[in-house]
Amino acid sequence: STLASAAKGSGSSAGELFLPELHPAAVTALFKWAYTGRLLVTATTMIPILEAAHFLRISRPSNLITRYMASNLTPENVWDIFDLARSTANAELSDACLSYIASHAKAVLGSRTTFLR
Repeated sequence: STLASAAKGSGSSAGELFLPELHPAAVTALFKWAYTGRLLVTATTMIPILEAAHFLRISRPSNLITRYMASNLTPENVWDIFDLARSTANAELSDACLSYIASHAKAVLGSRTTFLR
C-alpha cells in the first residue's frame, strides 16, 4: 500500500509512520473522515487537507474540496488556487482555474500586479 511504502522509505521504526510536512489538523480531519464519513473543513484547514489528501492519495476528500474551490473562484483568489492545483497535480482544479481566467480575463488581469507574478 501507499502508506506502507511511505513507512518503509522513511527510515521509521516498526509501527511508526512518518508523514512529512502534513498539517496535524489535516491528518486529524482525514482520520475522522475515514471513521465517520464526515469531513470537517474550515478556512484554515481547507488547503492543508487538500495537500494531505493528495499526499496520502485519498481521492474523496480531495474531490469534495476541489469542487468547493472551483465553484468559489474569484479574481482575487484564482492565481493562488491555480498554484495550489499545480503543486498537488490537481488537473480538475487547474482546468477550472484556467476556464475561470479565460471567462473573466478582464477582471483577473485588470491589475498590473497580476502581470508581475
